[in-house]
Amino acid sequence: MSRVRLTGSTSGYVEITAPATAGNNTVTLPSSNGSANQLLKNGATPGVLEYSTVRIGSTGELDNIASINGGPLAGFRNAIINGNFDIWQRGTSFSSPANGTYTADRWLITYDGSGATRTISQNLFVVGSTEAAPGASFYLEHAQTVAGSGAAYNTLIQRIEGVRTFEGQTVTLSFYARGASAALTLPSIIFRQNFGAGGSAFVDTTVAANVVIAGTYFAKYTYTVTLPSISGKTVGSGDSMELILFLPINTTFNFHLASVQLEPGSVATPFEQRPIGTELALCQRYFQKNNGSASRAVFQGYVINGSDYLAQVQFPVAMRITPTVSVNLDDVFGFPSGAGTVTVDPAAFTQTKGSDSTQNSGYFISSWTAYAEL
Repeated sequence: MSRVRLTGSTSGYVEITAPATAGNNTVTLPSSNGSANQLLKNGATPGVLEYSTVRIGSTGELDNIASINGGPLAGFRNAIINGNFDIWQRGTSFSSPANGTYTADRWLITYDGSGATRTISQNLFVVGSTEAAPGASFYLEHAQTVAGSGAAYNTLIQRIEGVRTFEGQTVTLSFYARGASAALTLPSIIFRQNFGAGGSAFVDTTVAANVVIAGTYFAKYTYTVTLPSISGKTVGSGDSMELILFLPINTTFNFHLASVQLEPGSVATPFEQRPIGTELALCQRYFQKNNGSASRAVFQGYVINGSDYLAQVQFPVAMRITPTVSVNLDDVFGFPSGAGTVTVDPAAFTQTKGSDSTQNSGYFISSWTAYAEL
């Protein structure tokens, strides 16, 4: 074992010892001294050292870190909402849903052709499963049990608000998937820069083509691409950046999807676990409904025949735009049937009804949904 001993200017020495190796290793030092508190790191060529922009501060903390993987240091790396398929406000199973239906919150299905039978549902990972991403409880199942015919597309889509999202940047998409009992092939996965109503024509970027999804066991799939700049484009209303998974057509299959993440940079970091209340609030910007009887629109009190009375609902989360509100009259006394007049803004809605009571008392109770999807 060889040693190099550097003698101090007054006394003592520093000794560098080379480990026993079978081959030869060369380490090249930088040609300058760098600056105070900088760290040495391997450069693009292994063994050629260079100074990092990252420094160790005076109290031992890391300094001068602008980002991790090109994204924020903490939280909200993932641009996908409900990528863990925890939130299903509209229901947890959809049998033969219509083209253009939202199933899991923020996830849209589109298709053409005829005769196909499909069910989209929320499914639970077995407790202790080693297949799932850490912390994942659920996955989406898309089971097409009758092939149908004449289809040109069959998609699962998430529309991310704002076409400026990641424009001109390198991004990494990751997800867990399996083909249930048999492997299947996704014809393609794309990102679509949608410039909205009155904007430029959409621009598609292929993420991957002919993606073979293994059967039986979940596996992690990772893809890195650079999105085009939108310089010179016209942005209209309702613009978005879309993730589109093209599913098999005119055949039967069973596709399981979990832990979908889209983040800046070229490295797929572990799936970001956001608090469930935060994830629900993110979903409610686009769709929300009364949660059981407690949050229905309710008026009850003394009434005069021919006078108007109102019930107001404050949305738990302000919505993206003034939503389309659907009101269903669940119970009524002293008022006529029907929804009455509904006035809406992004933060609340008011239901107004005229009384026809002959007993100076009355009530009306209504369930509701509010829709502001892209």
